[in-house]
Amino acid sequence: MTQLTGAVVGIGGIGKSHVAMLRDAGPVKLVGVVDANPAQREVAEKDFPGVPFFTSPEALLATVVPNVVTLATPHHLHAPLAIQFLKAGSHVISEKPMATTYEDAIAMCEASEKAGKYLTVFHNRRIDPWFLAARDVIREGLLGEVFETNIAIGGSNWFNNTWRDRKHESGGVLFDWGVHLTDYALHFTEAKPKTVSGFLYKEAGADPKRNELHGTIQIRFDNNSVANLTLSAAMYAPVQRYRIYGTKGTLIDEWNWNDDAKLKVYTKLGGGETTTMDVQYKRTTWQDWYNMTIADLAADKEPMITARSAARNIRVLTLAEESHQRGGAPLEI
Repeated sequence: MTQLTGAVVGIGGIGKSHVAMLRDAGPVKLVGVVDANPAQREVAEKDFPGVPFFTSPEALLATVVPNVVTLATPHHLHAPLAIQFLKAGSHVISEKPMATTYEDAIAMCEASEKAGKYLTVFHNRRIDPWFLAARDVIREGLLGEVFETNIAIGGSNWFNNTWRDRKHESGGVLFDWGVHLTDYALHFTEAKPKTVSGFLYKEAGADPKRNELHGTIQIRFDNNSVANLTLSAAMYAPVQRYRIYGTKGTLIDEWNWNDDAKLKVYTKLGGGETTTMDVQYKRTTWQDWYNMTIADLAADKEPMITARSAARNIRVLTLAEESHQRGGAPLEI
């Protein structure tokens, strides 16, 4: 397999995990890590000895053009950085969400296509153990025809005092886990999304620079099914990850991060009687995502997560925000 050179931009927070996963993903030689905070140099030297440290993309590119670059920066920086590295000749892996506007997402796709370089997005949750298990239940027909999907996540103290709680940098309450929930919904239903509507709530007198407290998205599909997504920093009771209704059954999954956990399926048998079954989660890791993606790039093959498919998620999120501004009106996608 062809050896690739790699670099990571942004090594604070989850960026360090990206460096390790890129390093361990088969034929990759790390040729640089980049962070605008010079204090991260000491972290890099300790955790990744021998890997050159740079304080700007320009300094890295003046030394070497890596085959693949991972972007683990605040969300609003993904688009300009991706375009810069694509033009320079690198494949790009962007943390999600790929952008905070649909216009930026499309500009990234066009830059990738013009440069002849791949752009993919770290939708690691496309291989979540619970997602894969639930998707298999749906595809095996245990729920019959799915007509309503409900997906939610929340807590009571999300991203306090970090850039993730600032609207400009993060995109808003919908743009973090919302991109995962959207991706889940679009792949559970496997029908064409038709309209999107949204609702956002922000407390009276709240700092306008901070994210909304709560957000919901509704996606209607051309097969008359619907997906309801909820993201909340004001969720004070336990919430179910999935509640999916079909003509033959219902699937319920609680929020559990243990790979040995199970989701519950209530399904109607051929004779009309109902049975309940536990379905084991699959066994996957984020490293699996990197291994598959780097293998594709080394083989000059389009990665599993295409730039255009990732941009579709951004389209849903931005339409939800626009819908809220229009009083919740459903907008065509």
